[in-house]
Amino acid sequence: MQRTGQFCFAIKRVYIPSDMDDEFYEMACKMPDSYKIGHQLNEEATMVPTNNQLLYE
Repeated sequence: MQRTGQFCFAIKRVYIPSDMDDEFYEMACKMPDSYKIGHQLNEEATMVPTNNQLLYE
């Protein structure tokens, strides 16, 4: 299998002080709203599709 140049940096745990949990939650909920999903050639898109069909020779 070949790599396609994609890596997973999925965050599984985030450690924050307990007195900041509400602030962090609010920030984490707002972040995805700022993403602009679109075609990779669209300059306004900030997130594009990352899954492709694997082609085997």
